[in-house]
Amino acid sequence: MAGSARVFEGTVEIVVRNARGDQVGTGWTTASVGAPERGDYATNISFALAGGRQNGTVEAFSRSAKDGSVQHLASVPVVLVPN
Repeated sequence: MAGSARVFEGTVEIVVRNARGDQVGTGWTTASVGAPERGDYATNISFALAGGRQNGTVEAFSRSAKDGSVQHLASVPVVLVPN
């Protein structure tokens, strides 16, 4: 996946969720620059599916430096296809 983000220290966390909303893959990457600038990022995220092709979501977000809570959540609907 690829995108751009304006996040603390450029750290972007990524979660892949299946049709039931279960987490089936996770990862993180670093944008080219951190806040207050907007930086580009690109990474591959592996995921494991039970069953065949299904709808899902990919979530990209950052965590608060203060308390670790999720910030700047972007959730994108996708079609997940097992290898």
